Amino acid sequence: MHYLIDGYNLLRAVRKLSDSVPPGVLEIERSWLLKNLHDLLEETPGNTHEITLVYDAKKGIAGPQKTKKYPEINVIFTTGSDADTYIENAVSDEKYPKNLIVVSDDKRLIKAANKKGCLHVGCLDLEFHLRDHGKPKEELKIPLKPLELTPDETAQWEELFFPGGKGKEEFEGLSDPFFRPKIDKRKKN
Repeated sequence: MHYLIDGYNLLRAVRKLSDSVPPGVLEIERSWLLKNLHDLLEETPGNTHEITLVYDAKKGIAGPQKTKKYPEINVIFTTGSDADTYIENAVSDEKYPKNLIVVSDDKRLIKAANKKGCLHVGCLDLEFHLRDHGKPKEELKIPLKPLELTPDETAQWEELFFPGGKGKEEFEGLSDPFFRPKIDKRKKN
């Protein structure tokens, strides 16, 4: 699966960043995100995911960049448009939309993903989605018949609910699994 991530949108959601963050802080936050995505991919068994982080480029940095430290993550700083437009165009040009997952909370990108048939994941759901898609699906195993207690287990339960055997006689002979007590129905005078 290829995750196309709206980088600043994800950072705003996860790290509660405002729009007026100094450039030095943004660089620290981008590094933090790279490390955490890398660690998450390392923890995911059978990982075959690709990640592309897309950021708006205001000044200085522009274009695609490979990080030496995290080669499994592509970082793109947009030129000539904002990150949303870049992602929207990438979604529109995608040849295999079932393999693309757009990560953003931006309504415009959600609409573009839905229109193309791509999966959309909200920013706060990304970690759970990556972990869930890395695990092999196991069949749900349901026993065909109820499990029966061993004599030792039965004795433990009886001791728990009827310490010293007190009150046990009221429940003896009942087939109800919820152990409804016998109700004394005395005639009113």
